[in-house]
Parts: sequence; structure tokens; C-alpha cells
Amino acid sequence: MSVKTQHKRQRYILYSLLLLMAFYIVLSDAAASETSSPPDEGSTPSDQVATDTFNALGESLEMGNEVKTIRPIWQIYGERADIFHQMVCEKLTTTANWLDSFFRDERSEVEENTSSLRLRLSSFFEEGESVKPDARIRFRLVLPELEDRFHIMITGEQDKNDDIRDTLLDKNAEIDQEAERNVNLSLRYFIRTAKDMNFSLKVGARINNFSPVIYAGPRYRISKNIGAWLVRFTQEVKYFTDEGWESDTRFDFEKILKEDLFFRTRTEGYWFEQEYGYFYELNFSLYQVVDEDRAFQYVWNNYFETRPCHCLDQTLLGITYRRRFWRKWLFFEISPQLAFREEDDYRPTPGITFAVEALFGNREW
Repeated sequence: MSVKTQHKRQRYILYSLLLLMAFYIVLSDAAASETSSPPDEGSTPSDQVATDTFNALGESLEMGNEVKTIRPIWQIYGERADIFHQMVCEKLTTTANWLDSFFRDERSEVEENTSSLRLRLSSFFEEGESVKPDARIRFRLVLPELEDRFHIMITGEQDKNDDIRDTLLDKNAEIDQEAERNVNLSLRYFIRTAKDMNFSLKVGARINNFSPVIYAGPRYRISKNIGAWLVRFTQEVKYFTDEGWESDTRFDFEKILKEDLFFRTRTEGYWFEQEYGYFYELNFSLYQVVDEDRAFQYVWNNYFETRPCHCLDQTLLGITYRRRFWRKWLFFEISPQLAFREEDDYRPTPGITFAVEALFGNREW
């Protein structure tokens, strides 16, 4: 290699190093200008360059009688990443809360801190069965004088765990029409209410043919963001004076897939003191938001039981279309489905539900 070529290469290397140093100083100056106080009036440009350089390296430079606290550039960008992560988590939580409120999920029914009245009329059609009309009412009164911690609930429908028991244990028999007309009176006291945790105690009475059944128990819910996922654990235990202890355990994993798509997978298990075995579900839901008045829910639900044998008892594929109409507090819902039950040798059984719902309360529906 000639001496001329060697000198030329050295100049290229020197120019490259100088260019990298200038680029580094410019970046350091931009980062320091966002986080540091303005320079003293008596400082020279060379002093400012030196200060910015030391700022980027995470040191401190004493100027006069003042000492500036310097933060490393990687700490600055780390804080920006934390802010972005917090924004994603808040959007995930807000989306989950809005969808649960729009579709009236059990969590929103329990934890919403507003007085409300819900009226629902529905009809269910299934192949080989007669039409099953249904009317439900749910009234919740929040007592503001007691710091919104006490909720009084009156419902003209079955308890959620009773529905599960009747569905899973006795599919061949019709549910007693008198049992469906239970009136539930309950008082729920919220011990802790926060965005990531909720803990409450519930005491109530289920009245049917003037023979009340007293029940009571705690409910605990905790939520945590893990990466792009929102993980929620819910545990509820109740004691009934006629049927003993019951337990409901639920895990939810939720994620925003796109601006208008929200995914949730839920694993939920039920235990009843007077029943053999354990009953659990593995459900997948995809929510598609059209606008603030319309949304779709696509579900794939799987129901298992462990006695008399551990098996898949039923699979359900369904779509729910829910929308507001005429008024913000009026909803129409249509839900076609296909059920694959073990008792029918998993033969597909089509069905469809039509429902109209009216919501009243001091909130923007």
C-alpha cells in the first residue's frame, strides 16, 4: 500500500471520528436542553458545550457557586419509555372497562359506583325447543352519605351461581319456573376500591315462595399489567343457608390487538359443597368496536366437568351484536349461536337470542 493511499485512509478515519463526535454533541445538547436549566449569562459557548457533554455522561459540573444535577441520556429515554408504557396500560384498562360497561359484564355490574336501574326483555329460540321468554330487573342504590361504600341491590333474577348450577348439572330438565322468579335483596360493603384492586363483602337474602335463603361472602379482584397484557384475578366465596359453600374463581387475560379489536381469554372455575366434582370454563372473546353505539362480540366458550368423568361437556360458538337505538340508554341485542353438547353427541344445535335493554341512572350511557 502506497504512502499516499495510507494517508488518505487516515484522513477518512479522522473525518469520520470528528463527524461522530459532532453528532454526539448535538444529541447531548438536545437532551440536556430539555432537562437542564438555562445557562448562566456569563457562560461562554465553549462552557456550554462542555457542560452538555458532561451532562450526557452523567457527571456534575460546578459553575460558580451552583452545582447542576445531571441525568444520563439513557435515563431520559428510559423515562420516556415508562411514559409510553403507562399510556398503553391506561388505554388497555379504559378499553376493558368501556367494553364491560357496554356489554354489562358481571364486573361492571358489581363495581360501578353509581345508582342504576336495568330492565331487560329477551327471547331465546333453539332448535327442537320452545321459545323461552325472559324478563329481568336489576336495581342498585349507592348510598353517598356513607362515602359510596354501601350498595343496596334488588334483582328479580336468579343468582349467577344458581344459573351455572342449573346449566351444568341438569341440562336434560327444564329449570323450575318458580325458581326463576327469585327475588334477591343484598347489601355490599366495599372495603377497598381502586383501579387495580377491589375488595367487598356481600350479605343478602334470596326469596322464593316466601322461604328466604340467607347468603354472605367476600369478593376480591386484583388487576396487573404484564407487558401488553392486562391480567385480572377475581375470587368470590359465598355461604348459603340451604346449600352450603360455593366458590367462583376467575382469571382474565386481555390485550388490545388493533384500534378496534380487543381480545380476552377467561378461565373460570366453580365449586359447590353439595355437588361432586369441579366445573370450569375456558372462554375466548374477541370484541370489535364499530363506534360508540355499536359493537360485536365473538365468543368460543368451552365448559368442562370432572365428575362422573373429566370431559368437555359443551362448546358454544356465538356472535353478539349490540347497539344503541333511538336513545343513548336503549339497547338492542341479537346473539346467534351454535351449541355442541355431549348429551347430543356434539351435534351442532343452532339458537338465537333477541333482547331489548333499558338502563337508567346518573351517568352517560
